[in-house]
Amino acid sequence: MESISRPEVPWRRYSLRTAILLPLASLVLLGFLASWTLYVLASRASMGDVMERLVLETTAVLEVRLSSMLEVPRHVGITNAEYARQVKSPESDLALFQRVFRAQLEEIPELNIAAVGFSDGEYSEAQRLGDGRILVGRAGRSTKGALESWTCGQDGRPLELYSSRPGYDPRTRPWYKGRAATGEPGWSSVYSYYSNQDLAVSAGIPILSGGEVLGVVSVTITLKGIHDFLNTMPQARRGVLAVLDPEGRVIGVSGKFPVTLDDEGRLPAAEACGNTLLSKAAAYLPLREKPGASAFRFRIEGVRYISGVAGLQNDEWGLGWKVIAILPESEFTERMTESDVQGGFVFLLLLSLALFIAWLTVDGVTEPLSQLESAVRDLSDARFSEDSGRAVRTLARRRDEIGRLAASFDAMRTRLLSSFESLKSNLEEKEVLLKEVHHRVKNNLQVISSMLSIQADEIEDPRALDAFAACQERILAMAFVHEGVYQSGLYTEVEMEEYLGRICSSLRWSRAADAPRVDIRVDAGEIRLPLSQAIPCGLIVNELAVNSLKHAFPGDRTGTVSVRLAMEREGYSLVVEDDGVGAASSGSSAPGIGRTLVESLVSQLRGEVRFISRSDGSGFRVEVRFGP
Repeated sequence: MESISRPEVPWRRYSLRTAILLPLASLVLLGFLASWTLYVLASRASMGDVMERLVLETTAVLEVRLSSMLEVPRHVGITNAEYARQVKSPESDLALFQRVFRAQLEEIPELNIAAVGFSDGEYSEAQRLGDGRILVGRAGRSTKGALESWTCGQDGRPLELYSSRPGYDPRTRPWYKGRAATGEPGWSSVYSYYSNQDLAVSAGIPILSGGEVLGVVSVTITLKGIHDFLNTMPQARRGVLAVLDPEGRVIGVSGKFPVTLDDEGRLPAAEACGNTLLSKAAAYLPLREKPGASAFRFRIEGVRYISGVAGLQNDEWGLGWKVIAILPESEFTERMTESDVQGGFVFLLLLSLALFIAWLTVDGVTEPLSQLESAVRDLSDARFSEDSGRAVRTLARRRDEIGRLAASFDAMRTRLLSSFESLKSNLEEKEVLLKEVHHRVKNNLQVISSMLSIQADEIEDPRALDAFAACQERILAMAFVHEGVYQSGLYTEVEMEEYLGRICSSLRWSRAADAPRVDIRVDAGEIRLPLSQAIPCGLIVNELAVNSLKHAFPGDRTGTVSVRLAMEREGYSLVVEDDGVGAASSGSSAPGIGRTLVESLVSQLRGEVRFISRSDGSGFRVEVRFGP
């Protein structure tokens, strides 16, 4: 039994698993990417605000610590001035001031010099050296105007002369002149030490009596101390911390070296200081404006920076300094970048897990459907394999929709199998019956032919014998059809190459006396025709071939009779021709029973026939065309 052909489905280029998994994976991937993008954008937006708050907090901490650093000399100076006012004769007891100042430096490491100068030129101090030692010193009449510095013991009394610098008058020093001129406490401008040229700034408080300035108390810190203080801040390792005066000149900046005076004896401007980053960032910052707590963001040589600027909050004496913090944004974003990388790994892990779960889910759906599809294919091809049946029964044990579908399919398959077996049995019985019918028809026709042959033996009239022979040949032509059907097992179609070949072979044998040297050739390819068309075609070939053998080759003339059956666009073409003497010479052109029979058979085929004689009188051709 032939399998049922299935039409190809041109649009189905992918498997069901791919058709489900691809969009599902795309949706999962797009969802994760969208979530990740929104997270990154939101975190970057919020990070900008966070960075500004952090850099402002940094400047605030820097301002508080610097203010605290400046408050120490201010309060110590106020205390010393109050003490000096309470001493009855401060000019005569400079040694007392030395001991007090030394104790203060010993107690407060931020201080560098504590001193007092009087209007008569007398001067007393305590000074911290770079190695941490503390010296006491004095200048005035007893030293003949020289500034003598002495090492001292724990009680502050001088022990050994350390240095002597002549020509020292406290009234000419910046810290004294400013306070004596105004009569008000305040900060001095930045100046150089008389002893070692270190840069310093001092808190000065005048000693007043009746509106007259008797002297000035000075408590000093060095710019190197401010520089060292800036370097203690952790942010100085990644960026720049600086302290600027109201004119935008650098008081102190983090880095390797403290500031020094320029060629004009002034502090360096921020644009021309030795710190490269501060010099380049100065163009983006309001260095000469009254500072308020502000944040600025800018890019230098491809690196993004954020800066905070703030003024001193407790600036009672109008110092006007401002603090600046310049930090690379990576200082704040590094951890976020690390977090993003870690989040990216988590994202990829979750994505892989989601895709794996999606694959398992899709596979759990598509694999049973693939097994059902395979079973359906087997069923459509009329194959009831045990493997597909076992797979369907296994799926039918599931307790979900697929299980119910498989159970329904298995029940349908079982019923179809039963019906198929019944139909197959009935078909086999009918095939046996048809085969027997064709066999008996063939035998009966051969019996009739044999009876005609026996009857012909008693006839002496040549015309009657010829008529009997023609009848036998026609009967055999029909018998050959049933014999072919019987032998091939094709009960609806006849292989024309074999069928026409049998007819022509039989005629070649039976008509050997009429045309002993004539060959008959048959070409029908692989054409098969139904019985309703095969029998008329066989009879037409029989009549035309007999006509050619009887009339086209008189005597011992040699030649060929050709029979061709071909398929054309609108049907079939049957051509029977010979290369004999032609219709006019053979006398076969007049209408007879053979031609009448041919035309009748052609009408059965609903076709048309043409009888053609060659122009040179040789050969005869008959063309029959009929539809499928």
